[in-house]
Amino acid sequence: MKLHVFNPEHDLSLAVNRCPFTPPKAVAQLKRTFDFLPIIWADHDDMILVNHIDRAKAHCEMLGIKTTARDGNESCYPTFITPEMLATNERATRITQVDCWGIDKQLRTDMLAIRPSLAAILPDEAYLENVRTMSARFWAAEKLIPIFRNIPNAVVEARQFSNYAQLHDTLRPGTDYVVKAPWSSSGRGVRLLEPSRQSSATGNANDIYVDPYQ
Repeated sequence: MKLHVFNPEHDLSLAVNRCPFTPPKAVAQLKRTFDFLPIIWADHDDMILVNHIDRAKAHCEMLGIKTTARDGNESCYPTFITPEMLATNERATRITQVDCWGIDKQLRTDMLAIRPSLAAILPDEAYLENVRTMSARFWAAEKLIPIFRNIPNAVVEARQFSNYAQLHDTLRPGTDYVVKAPWSSSGRGVRLLEPSRQSSATGNANDIYVDPYQ
């Protein structure tokens, strides 16, 4: 049985790399609103962690997603469970995997605070550090870009900058760029940069990545 957890703050948590971590208001709201989403891919005997079961079911109903059979039987659908229920529910002892948006230190800490016995199925600190490293753009730039450069007609370029002066001296006039944070997804931490407006767009550069944009 899987326990599904929707944690859209994952990439921000990787960037901060400390516990406790409080996500921005918009991200926290996103998590509260869409914590039911795993019902789309969860198996019928899985559990989905939500803040409010009635609200999760209401959202599903709005989208035409069934959570209960016509006869009221819920056994053929995933089960919504709150943190309070997870802490005490005997069925939770059958959980064999925590399936989340992305694993990170904060999620592990949160899960253990709710139910310490989940430690047996959660990754350790060394694994989490590897996840953080391989999720960073610097890892992709170092490990993957050389591979793509060997593909015919492929144009791949990405550079890391740790200070504004270095960035300023590298930008080419007439070329637009995409500036990216080391950890980000879904469009967050990414912005277009025109050399003529670079100071207002980047501020003090600190481990950012720049790709030419056409």
